[in-house]
Amino acid sequence: MVESTPTSDSSAAIAAPVSTRGQLPELVAPDGLREARLHERAAVVLACDVIAGRLGPGDQFPSAEEIVERFGVSRTVARETLQTLSMVGLVRVHHGKRTDVRPPEDWNVLTPVVQEALRREGRLQPLWHDLYEFRLLVEPTGAAWMAERGSDRELAQISALAAEMRVLAEDAGNASRVLAADQAFHRLIAQASSNIVLAVVSRSFWEDVSVVWLESQLSAEELQDVAEQHTRIAEAIVRRDASGAAQAMEAHLNAASTMDIGHFPTEP
Repeated sequence: MVESTPTSDSSAAIAAPVSTRGQLPELVAPDGLREARLHERAAVVLACDVIAGRLGPGDQFPSAEEIVERFGVSRTVARETLQTLSMVGLVRVHHGKRTDVRPPEDWNVLTPVVQEALRREGRLQPLWHDLYEFRLLVEPTGAAWMAERGSDRELAQISALAAEMRVLAEDAGNASRVLAADQAFHRLIAQASSNIVLAVVSRSFWEDVSVVWLESQLSAEELQDVAEQHTRIAEAIVRRDASGAAQAMEAHLNAASTMDIGHFPTEP
């Protein structure tokens, strides 16, 4: 039986559920290290029903009492689950009345709960597409700004990151480290653009796409291609070639989009 005390939603206290109870899967946390709290895990299971269309816009959503019965959790956890789903735009809670499912345009896809549900239901591809479209709007300009405005120290840092990526990409076992250096590379460009709004948006963006980013699965050859693309961006920035930096960034994002989206199976 699944058990949870009213005063804590720690998943450490969860025993294996019986077959009549819902399964509470782990949620990939932003830092990739901790197990999500119980109400977040329940929220992912229920979010999958919405994402997959098993519950449509306007449909009545399970009540707190039904969540307690389905998962064997406390009422406190059930209420926190509903609050989480409301905050990410999946449901609308009418206090004292029913809870309704909200339409897809209301979903906050830049949250781990929604991204994890999309991942579990095999529906991440459209989000990948939209994320790359957004990046193409801002990152080529950011690279140009860094070429024009970046300090000598920042230019040395971007060159060092590109060199690190080239070395790491020689071993396919370093894929996660290449992706970490990749993220640091793009964060640095935003920071060195001397545009505070771009820097803040970039920081929030990379924090928000935590689950999606973990889905990037590049082959050994693709890792080397990505490293080479970053080298071309860094070289243009170091030359203070704003136009060249923007073009190299645009070429990289188009290539990376093709790689990442191409790994998804055709969706229904």
